[in-house]
Amino acid sequence: QNVIINKLSAEFSSELNNLGVRVGALEKKVGTIKMTGDARVGYAHYQKDSTPQEKDNHFYQRLRLDMNADINENTSFFGRVTVLNDNKMGTAGDGDRLFISDAAFTTKNIFNSEKTSVTVGRFTQAFLATGYWADTPGLVDGIKFDVGNKLKATIGYGSFKAVTNLSAADLAAGEIQLDKAYFANFEYPMTDKITLNALYLKEVNNNIGNRFNVWGVGGSIDLNKDFKLTADYTENKDYFADVATPNIKTKAKAYAARLSYKGAEQEEKGSWGAYIENFRFNKGSFVPEMTGAEINIDVIKGWSVGFNYTLAKNVVMEAMHQFNSKDVVTGDKVKFSRVQVNYLF
Repeated sequence: QNVIINKLSAEFSSELNNLGVRVGALEKKVGTIKMTGDARVGYAHYQKDSTPQEKDNHFYQRLRLDMNADINENTSFFGRVTVLNDNKMGTAGDGDRLFISDAAFTTKNIFNSEKTSVTVGRFTQAFLATGYWADTPGLVDGIKFDVGNKLKATIGYGSFKAVTNLSAADLAAGEIQLDKAYFANFEYPMTDKITLNALYLKEVNNNIGNRFNVWGVGGSIDLNKDFKLTADYTENKDYFADVATPNIKTKAKAYAARLSYKGAEQEEKGSWGAYIENFRFNKGSFVPEMTGAEINIDVIKGWSVGFNYTLAKNVVMEAMHQFNSKDVVTGDKVKFSRVQVNYLF
């Protein structure tokens, strides 16, 4: 039998070699593109005891398709297409969106340094430890440099305008928009259990009126193998509520603190986590559309609790409930709850 195989191999050696070359070339072309993504479906309840009362209950869905490609040994591409449905039940409208949230090229080893990279295009940007001040869903158009080894810094310039997606009517009604800005975000692991963070952002060329000149600090502490404390504090030094009096500025402050226990691991069925947190976001301290929070923190102070559980491999359920929460301007009580299931593929 081995003799027959050897004879066949010798007879068709050239064809096998050519086939191997073609397959290898095809693998190189196909192998540089990797498709991943996630989808979620959820239900949210919101109530504000204002006059008249504000109330909303609706399902929502989100689909994200990610594309990763290695251009060469130093340059890569990341793209993301996002589809949203966030309208009241049985309706369609402004909550339906299809957009390119990320489309950016990253080149590492610039300036002959392995610790430096540059990203150009449309990208996601997170700040501080909690991501509550901002963890954008992509939509930042600009350039940023990532430098450092232990002390890591992200320094860049970009337009955040696409994140808010506000209409002229929204702006006229006093909604806040962040336009072009310089920014810097820092992370330093002080020990294997303590990490410190810092933020600075300076807005330029904003003709709307609500300017941002923000600094912030944060960090996280692993209390033990199960419990973790995470907190951020920010202050916008240049906010003014009345466009007609731009010289009268107020310091718009915000903070968030979370105590978390373990956490659901997407590949480990039955794993789970929980948390409790306290927060306050004054008007002008941040842009609501930029937050990475899964709760309602639009000019709100209060508490929330959350729970996450892996139902099956790559299927994670999350539940959140906000309590003892109030609008910091009007004092109206605010209630918010949501349950969602995330599918990762």
